[in-house]
Amino acid sequence: MSKDLDFKAAEKVTDTALRHVARGTPILDAWPDVVKAARPAIGPTLAALALRLPIVESLTTVTAEFAALLGRDRPGPAIKGLWIGLVELAADDDRTEWVPYIAGSRRFNPDNPDWPVNPAWFPDDCYAPNPALRTLSDARRKHAKHSWAIETMLIEPLTYLMVSRFVRDTPPHILLAGAKRRGIGAGFDEGDHTTLGIITPKGFEPAKLP
Repeated sequence: MSKDLDFKAAEKVTDTALRHVARGTPILDAWPDVVKAARPAIGPTLAALALRLPIVESLTTVTAEFAALLGRDRPGPAIKGLWIGLVELAADDDRTEWVPYIAGSRRFNPDNPDWPVNPAWFPDDCYAPNPALRTLSDARRKHAKHSWAIETMLIEPLTYLMVSRFVRDTPPHILLAGAKRRGIGAGFDEGDHTTLGIITPKGFEPAKLP
């Protein structure tokens, strides 16, 4: 197995990120801990790059885009779960970048990881490109040996942390839009679908850690 496909290391990094999601750790405190967990697999150069990312600017962009969309194109009460997925889109100069988007499902079952499949609410302007994920996406070309690790140990965990802050910092009535509760999930469309918790009128309730 190549170093880039170190599944045990990826699991450790994911677990680190999800512990911070559960605790509600401020993202500027959580991200260095995630990078520290990833460093043995990604190496010092990529770790240093990850620590220099514009995290606050990127979180602000994602929060503003998704909150505005939910207020503008309110998903009806039949939407039981919100899915923040990661899709690879074409950018300039034949580049591609991972971009988070938001969609809604009529199904929500934390025991069934396929609940986000075939969303019923999927607005055209559901994407939130941001500089942190753009930088990490570009890094895959320069560090091709570690492309899988960049995606699995940096891009996806950072998305978990940004989603956690988005749902904690956005008023519940915007996230619910008339529903009594909604599940929250995030991750790569072609990967594992991770349920992060639920939104109620009282706020975000993180999923219990295994």
